[in-house]
Amino acid sequence: MGPSGGMEQEAAIRLWRRSVAQHKASYTQVVCDGDAKTVTELNKQRVYADVEIIKDECVNHLEKRMYAEVKRVK
Repeated sequence: MGPSGGMEQEAAIRLWRRSVAQHKASYTQVVCDGDAKTVTELNKQRVYADVEIIKDECVNHLEKRMYAEVKRVK
């Protein structure tokens, strides 16, 4: 499969496609960290032909990045 980032993307693609086949369900939002490339890949692969998947950022990651930036500016 390759590097861990590629494995994460491949696993997500398989899970999203399986959700439709097995459960007739579509996920429209993903909670992940700020640099996640999985959502981009899911949309690029068009796992749901007519639905764009939206990334919601994890509050903990957002808080960590904001704190780091405040420290840097200070």
